[in-house]
This record gives sequence, structure tokens and C-alpha cells, in this order.
Amino acid sequence: MGRGIALYYAEAGWNVCAVARNQERLEELACRFPDKILTFSCDVSKADQVRSTFDAILEKFPDPDVLVDNAGKVIGGIMETSPLDVIDEGIDINLKGTMYCTGAVVPQSGSCPTGFGSPASAPEGSRHRCGENTTPIPILRQSS
Repeated sequence: MGRGIALYYAEAGWNVCAVARNQERLEELACRFPDKILTFSCDVSKADQVRSTFDAILEKFPDPDVLVDNAGKVIGGIMETSPLDVIDEGIDINLKGTMYCTGAVVPQSGSCPTGFGSPASAPEGSRHRCGENTTPIPILRQSS
């Protein structure tokens, strides 16, 4: 889903910063619109990686218009029988990752980008099967 969002907005003329763990997929994405898509490799479940990644993004685009935070991991099965490491990974990506990314973009002044998205707001048909990650996260800046 993130790849599609990044391509849609790049095609519409927006500047896009795509964030994902998979460097190969990021490189493929950047080749489609090299003048519009910047890529950053990052595991959003790691606060230090998010901070350094978003520091680099905000240096390039200090006032982003939109953060599309669609990184997510679907935890399959019944919670009571799911291994704790699987539950922890889901919490780290789905909850903490969203908190880290949003916290890195929303300035302390209280102003914020004009739009936000999250895995919870995704239409049912766009969800991925169990264990599949939906990154990259596009960070969008409308071209002037």
C-alpha cells in the first residue's frame, strides 16, 4: 500500500520521502521517479532509527504536508495462543512505530501536517495477509 501511495503522489508532482526496511524495494521505488522520491532505510520499531531518519527528512523538507504512516504487521491467530515475541513485534511496529514517526514529524509547537493515515484506517480490502509488512511510509511535500 505504501508503494502505491508513494507512486501516486510522485506522479501527481509531490515530493515523497519513502521509509522502509527493505533497501532493494526502496531502490526500485526511487528509480520510478528519481527527481520526486527520496528513500530512507529504517525499522520504525526502533526509536533511534526513526529519529535519525526523520532528522534527515526534516532537514530536506522542514515542513512536510502529510505523513502517511502505514507500516504495520498483522498478527494472525488468537492472541491468547500467539507467541509473545509475535505480539511484541506487532506492538513495536503498529503502536510504537506510529508513535515514533508521528512524534518525529509533529513539531513541539503543536502544529502538524495536514493529513495523517494509519493501518487502522486502511480499507478492509487493502490489508495484507498475516505477517506481511506494509511499508514503505511515504512522507509527502507538495511541490511549489
